[in-house]
Amino acid sequence: MESDRVQNFNDRLNQWIAGQGFWFQLKYSMSGKKGLTGAGGYHVLRLTFRSLVFLVVLGIVAWVYLIRLPNTEGFAEKMESSMKETLRGKEVILDSFSRDQGRMSIVRMAVIGKESAFFTDFAAKNITCRMGLLDSVAAPWRMDGMSMSELAINVRAGAGDAATAEMLGATLFTSFPGFALDSIDCEDTTVTWGFTALSKGRIEGSHMKVRRRDDGWWIQFKGGTFSQNWLKGLEIDELAVICTPDGVTVDKGLLRKGSGTVDITGLTIRGAERPDVNGIAKLRNMPLDGMLPESAEYLVEGVVSGALRLSGSTNSQEGIATTGRIELGEGDWVVLRERIPLLRALRMVDSFNNYRRVRFQSGSFGLKSGGGRLDLEEIDLVSGDLMTLKGGLVVRPPTKEEKEKSMEHPTPGSPLSVEDGGNKAGGEDGFSLRRAAALSRKKPAAGGGEENQWRRYEATVEERAFQSEMAAKLAESLRYEGELEITVRPDAFDQAPLLKAAHPVDEGSGRIPLHVPVSGTLDLVTFAQAEEIYAKGKR
Repeated sequence: MESDRVQNFNDRLNQWIAGQGFWFQLKYSMSGKKGLTGAGGYHVLRLTFRSLVFLVVLGIVAWVYLIRLPNTEGFAEKMESSMKETLRGKEVILDSFSRDQGRMSIVRMAVIGKESAFFTDFAAKNITCRMGLLDSVAAPWRMDGMSMSELAINVRAGAGDAATAEMLGATLFTSFPGFALDSIDCEDTTVTWGFTALSKGRIEGSHMKVRRRDDGWWIQFKGGTFSQNWLKGLEIDELAVICTPDGVTVDKGLLRKGSGTVDITGLTIRGAERPDVNGIAKLRNMPLDGMLPESAEYLVEGVVSGALRLSGSTNSQEGIATTGRIELGEGDWVVLRERIPLLRALRMVDSFNNYRRVRFQSGSFGLKSGGGRLDLEEIDLVSGDLMTLKGGLVVRPPTKEEKEKSMEHPTPGSPLSVEDGGNKAGGEDGFSLRRAAALSRKKPAAGGGEENQWRRYEATVEERAFQSEMAAKLAESLRYEGELEITVRPDAFDQAPLLKAAHPVDEGSGRIPLHVPVSGTLDLVTFAQAEEIYAKGKR
């Protein structure tokens, strides 16, 4: 009976204890003889709990601090300083730096490089990459892949001395302990290079992928356009290059213009101070409008094929040189338009044949360029029974005396005068004088401040663009020299007795040969010979 009452009491006690909560039950359980003493155990437990609460609160504070740290002004200044040191920048400008959900973002960024940097300047927009909580306070910062919407960079084509060249390589190929970057992707990339107007090149509006390799970098461009010397505005099918401390190798280089292609796969650039270019450009049905100066495009058109050896340096006054032979094969042709004064004169005196567009579909000519000079050698072209063309031609920059001498032009109102399709609206005055005056007034502002920094960067970029445009404009003053011989049909001068007497039919070929000396600017090429034919043959 007594045991039942005890059991009943214990059951009721256990039920009451169960309703008192966790901490009371814990204190009660520790008050037994086999555990700690009630008071001592409770104090130990309370200290442990308080320590846990403190650590949790400290962790929350640290977490909030790490989240907010990258968005502070001091951290952005620290980033600018770190990038300036890593990239060897003379000036670094960051606009709207922030971190959100483990990703860093910069709205726009610009850097002006020192002499020891591999670039002179670059600007990028909408840059994003991985940035963990601890990356803002502890190295290394593993960026993994970086992406950006736009990038415009001017790459140095070489160095002034061996020491500077070594520093350029260190910037590109040295691993930095502070961060790790394995890849870069950019939707809209513009890359420019070249020491002089003769060596300048450009990739524009291309999708770029950059991947780190054990020995350097793999860089791929797709889409956009490629220009270098006489090749301009070629569409990039794929251009993949491998950059190592030994130099640059084109792993795959396929460029297009209309239905034509240029393949530069295998081209190499070796050396540091004066990088040497070595390779073959294989042209197949390549349109001439992707190769000729704008001032000549309204006179000549066509598509050609051939293999041209590329040599020279991107860091020299002479620039890139080309040597090879162009053969008119299947699908190739060259057309001389009637805007050439000689062809216009022939059309006026010869009513039997059509000289509006003289189409050459067979033959060949040698091509050699370098140092601003273009040599067309051993020209041998045939336009069916209408015309043959042989000889050689040199295109060169004007001498100092020729620049100073006022240019001669065809007599106004002459029937042989043609409008210059190479001149653009605005003319020389609109292009150079006004632009030069505007640039001289737009001096980079001195002092600090983000706006002043951006103005200095924009002035640097605009000045380089102006120099490139001036170089293209000067191409219109090139001098043409040489000796050409054309032959026309034996009936060409039947209606012009004076011409027929002055230029009889050659008994050996059965055709009329015409000796054509070439001298002067493009608008004067063949003009003297054309005037003679027109004067003797007009009806």
